[in-house]
Amino acid sequence: AHLISSSHLITSHLISLNQRSHLPDWANTVLGDESAAKYVDGVGVHWYAAVEDKRNLFGRLTQTHEAFPDHFIMGTEACEGYLPWSQGPRLGDYTRGETYGHDILNDIENWAVGWTDWNLVLDMSGGPNWAANVVDAPIIADTNDKETFYKQSMFYYLGHFSKFVPPGSKRIKVDSQAPALVAPMEATGFLTPDGNVVLVVLNRDFAGHKYYIEVPGRGYINMDVEAHSAATIIFKDIGH
Repeated sequence: AHLISSSHLITSHLISLNQRSHLPDWANTVLGDESAAKYVDGVGVHWYAAVEDKRNLFGRLTQTHEAFPDHFIMGTEACEGYLPWSQGPRLGDYTRGETYGHDILNDIENWAVGWTDWNLVLDMSGGPNWAANVVDAPIIADTNDKETFYKQSMFYYLGHFSKFVPPGSKRIKVDSQAPALVAPMEATGFLTPDGNVVLVVLNRDFAGHKYYIEVPGRGYINMDVEAHSAATIIFKDIGH
């Protein structure tokens, strides 16, 4: 999967299917029609029906890609704090960032070329919003003093991808394995345009783990990952 540039996104035409639960059926309806498909570059999906209800629907992106490999898939909307019982910002809530990491990583592992937050910055109430639909955001600004802002955990989880995986990178295969009765860690990898290999590892377990990274033809690296944490590992010039 190639990560497409922002200039490509601006000039692209997407069909928005809202939830991943609608895939691949809605894509079949539109992209299966040649007269309609010629006007569409990609498929936009939201995160909601694959995160809060804990159903694993990420594989539906792969089904859609396999059916229509010439049309890209893009995560076009996501936010935390949208449900009535957890609405608005929660300063310092770490689990919300972990959910971002889980969603971004698994979207990308299933052929998404990018991922977009609904809001970059909101005020302390989770607005402004004309419909009182307040939510959370990676950055919360205190608009009363005009100087204070808070970087939420979502900001840092986004950074594992946005800071280290530039446009034009290609996703590479990562095989994450674990002993019996232990779930393998979520991981994805990229080859960047400058020849670096970037590996993002997500541990959503309540316990820390020791693990090793095998680089074919290069050897092994022993690592530790803390409970409920993410790590980005960069191998310089390995892709040349």
